[in-house]
Amino acid sequence: MNPKPLASIIINNYNYGRFLKEAIESALNQTYSHVEVIVVDDGSVDISRQVIESYGSRVFSVFKENGGQGSAFNAGFRLSRGEILCFLDADDFLLPNAMGEIARAFSENSPVKVQWRLNVIDASGRKTGSLMPPQMPPDGDFKSKIIQEGPFYDWQLTPPSSGNAYARSFIEKVFPMPEPSFRNGADVYLDFSKQSTRLWVATVLTAATIIGAKVWTMRAFKITRLVLKPIAKRCIIF
Repeated sequence: MNPKPLASIIINNYNYGRFLKEAIESALNQTYSHVEVIVVDDGSVDISRQVIESYGSRVFSVFKENGGQGSAFNAGFRLSRGEILCFLDADDFLLPNAMGEIARAFSENSPVKVQWRLNVIDASGRKTGSLMPPQMPPDGDFKSKIIQEGPFYDWQLTPPSSGNAYARSFIEKVFPMPEPSFRNGADVYLDFSKQSTRLWVATVLTAATIIGAKVWTMRAFKITRLVLKPIAKRCIIF
């Protein structure tokens, strides 16, 4: 990978206008300069459009009919050019050094995925003292394990959307995502389309806002289990 790869931060939003500005600002204010910011609005009916349009040409914007998180991921990826892809939820935000740390990890280690834990904050931006995922995930090369056991997902070990960055070479092989099955839980699809090599970045790079809308995470996992067989056929072994 290029020593200074272009990173695409793809913000997916649906009626999170009250959080969206902080997410966009965090993406634009990265200390790493090789960044493009893409904001996909999935048919919001709140103030989201006004927030996005206020940034003008500083961001690439997509306004689409509501189709769910999977469709928003697909739309953002189609517009992206980066060698590194980070799918940021609109109610989360990146710390200023996030993309620099991520780019360094990709350049030095050539993983398929870089992942990290998230600080959990409340709707007012105060830290709760919790981290997501609750447990420290393993790192390393999982090729043999995946071949033997298939892809896995464990919310106690696996970061949510905003705690992951992916190599474009991987995403190109598993996108477009099947949209009807992943109106929610698009990050779960990516974990079932399992890559073999992951690098754990111990530094907390993102803050996640916990509000009622996050409750769907476990429901999304249950839905994913129902469609695991066809997705597993697309599992990419690097």
